[in-house]
Amino acid sequence: MAEDIMTEDIMTENIYPEHSVAEVAAYIHKLIRRSADLSAYWICGELSGVKRYSSGHIYFTIKDEQAQLSCVMYNSNASRLSFPLKDGKKVKLRCKIDFYEARGQCQLIVLAVEEAGSGQLYAKYLALKEKLAAEGLFANARPLPLLPRRVGVITSPSGAVIQDICNVSCRRFPAADILLYPAAVQGETAAATLRRGILLFNRLKNVDVIIIGRGGGSIEDLWPFNDEELARAVAASEIPVVSAVGHETDYTICDFVADHRAPTPSAAAEMVWPVRDELQTRIAGAERRMAFALERNWEAANFRYSHCAAHFTATQAAALFNKFFMAWQTAVNRLQNQHPLRQAERNHSQIENLFAAASQHIRYILLQKEQQWHLQTEKLNNLNPLNVLMRGFGLVTDKNDAVAVSTAKILPGDNIKVTLQDGKLACKVLAVEKINGKGVTCDG
Repeated sequence: MAEDIMTEDIMTENIYPEHSVAEVAAYIHKLIRRSADLSAYWICGELSGVKRYSSGHIYFTIKDEQAQLSCVMYNSNASRLSFPLKDGKKVKLRCKIDFYEARGQCQLIVLAVEEAGSGQLYAKYLALKEKLAAEGLFANARPLPLLPRRVGVITSPSGAVIQDICNVSCRRFPAADILLYPAAVQGETAAATLRRGILLFNRLKNVDVIIIGRGGGSIEDLWPFNDEELARAVAASEIPVVSAVGHETDYTICDFVADHRAPTPSAAAEMVWPVRDELQTRIAGAERRMAFALERNWEAANFRYSHCAAHFTATQAAALFNKFFMAWQTAVNRLQNQHPLRQAERNHSQIENLFAAASQHIRYILLQKEQQWHLQTEKLNNLNPLNVLMRGFGLVTDKNDAVAVSTAKILPGDNIKVTLQDGKLACKVLAVEKINGKGVTCDG
């Protein structure tokens, strides 16, 4: 029941042959299966009606301005997706077409999905990831401090990221101190500004932890966080870095080189700041355990002392007691020195000493500068020509307003000017007296 039968019927009987719906559907299915052009190809368009079922299969529609096609991606292929499928997303599908006879419907069987225009970017991403991993930049993650004094955040000042971080930090630890470095998180200049933020915090050393992040987006939107120079700056940071880029399913090079990766900016804040009430509970619990341990050690020491007292002389017992007592006292002192409040007191004392030293140094510098200013002022006053004129001297200039330093160019009858401390005199030379080794000679 192929095309030959249909053609023969038309030629011999000159009437349209009759076929069942199933026969025609099977014929269409066979044509599609036999077509090499429809076996595997790429198609570009926009996703619509994306729905994932519990089986793992994903059903959706691919469309453009003129047409749309139904698609299915089975779990075996859907499980390998590197990004979530969302309505409105531009994608490129590798697929084949199939025809379902029971419904009389064509459907695309999707084998793989790429973000439109992102194939080359993804290849660059994988190459850089492999290169940096081989250099060991993904290893040796450092722990975060239990209670950071100040946290630096590198992100857009107008985005939702900084708001989420502030909200979470204030809820968990109201005394949280945040220092924002405003940076572009998208576009050609973003990677450079993000890198400058990392370098600045490391140069100033005024934060204990750095959070770098932005909200979700396409691979093109997140591409600045795949920059090699930024990755090397994050890996070289002396301050622990938490990367919070995109959503939970988004991974960038920055996530791998950072010390910690948070799926969202809010999760980064939860990772960095402890809950104040929980911290207080932990401290109280530690104090109770410390007191219990001390009491237990004391009881054990007292028991051993009582046991030894029955078997040793008073001198031996006293020596043994002193030994255990000194060990107990050492343990108590060590625990007290490690108490968070004691550490805070030492830090406060260090800060006061540094402030006093800085103040003294500033006063010393100001005193030096004041003395230098007085010396320079005195030198300027000594060199001031007016001071010479005030002592009775005058400044003589010839008819060309040139300073006359000798009588060689002055002749009788010349007009000259004499400048005194309070004005100038216009004079005419009547005679010129020259001073030599033998006396005074007169011209004119």
